[in-house]
Formats: sequence, structure tokens, C-alpha cells
Amino acid sequence: MGKIQNYRKYESSHSNWPLAFLYPENWTVRELVERGSIEIFIAGPRDETGAAVASITVLGEKGKDKPLKQYVEDYINRFRSLNGFNLIARTEGSLNGYEAEEVEITYTMPLPLESINARPTPIRERRIFFKKGECLYELIYSAAEENYFTYLFAFQTLVRTLSTGKQEESYYPLILSLPSVKVSVPKAG
Repeated sequence: MGKIQNYRKYESSHSNWPLAFLYPENWTVRELVERGSIEIFIAGPRDETGAAVASITVLGEKGKDKPLKQYVEDYINRFRSLNGFNLIARTEGSLNGYEAEEVEITYTMPLPLESINARPTPIRERRIFFKKGECLYELIYSAAEENYFTYLFAFQTLVRTLSTGKQEESYYPLILSLPSVKVSVPKAG
């Protein structure tokens, strides 16, 4: 049995994007606000292959430029050229009552970054995209494949506890509804 993880609550400092979520207390959080967007980086423990990292990006006005599916397609196409790219799964469904898509991929990149001793390292990444009003939300979890499942629960906790509005103004069910969900797993070829 693994060690029980303690969590802290994070609340963004920007009033336009009242984000809140739980994250492991031994991870570090950094918030970057630029015109029209916010990005919150959550970094886990480091080792020779880097750190498990998660991030939440919210695009304000830029989020209304394209339909949700187009953002997902653009992401897949942007990463398709990476060494060892493999689309593991793509799922359509909902998150907190909003239409969402989840994508999991693998690819290879040299780690540690900017090191003369960098070695090709398999990376596994999961992204969840959803729109709320005019804003596009992108939740990302990435880690070296050997560490991916070690820290996946921390990302799942972040996603399950994510609040994108003031708690007293919104209803957040404690159970998940059973919407029709479309899951596609590409065939190896």
C-alpha cells in the first residue's frame, strides 16, 4: 500500500478566473497571468527524468476562436511530429457539466532538458479540454512513462476537485451522472 498523500487547497489570485483545486502538499504551485489568460503550474517531485507536472490553462477571449474539437485536433496534430508519438485514447464526455474531451498520448523527448547527458525518455501525457462560456480550459498532466501512474492519482484529485466559479453560486454534484460517453482507441498499425 502506498503512502497516504496530504493535500492543500489552491485558490487563484485572479478575480476573472476564480479557480480552486486540491494538490499534493509537497508539490509547488506557480500562477502566471497574462492578458487574456491564466496558467497555473503544479510541479511534483523531481528525479533524473524530471518532474511529474500538471497545469491548468484558461484562455479568456482567445478561447472563443474555435470549437472545442478544433482545439483538440490542433493539439494532436502539433504533437504528432514528436518522436515516438502514439495516440493512446480520446474520450468525449463532460466535466463539471461542460462538454469535454480527454486525450492521452505518448512521445519521446531527451531528458534532462538542456543536459549534455540527456537520454531519450518516453513521456506519457493526458489533457482534458472543456469550454465554460467564452473560456477554454486545458488541464494537463505529464510525466516520464516510468513515473506516470505513480502520480496520476494527484492529477485525478486535482480534476475531481476543480472549481471554476464561486462555490456558493454553483451546484457541484458529488456523484457523476451517466452521460453517453464516446471512447475511441486508435488501432495499432
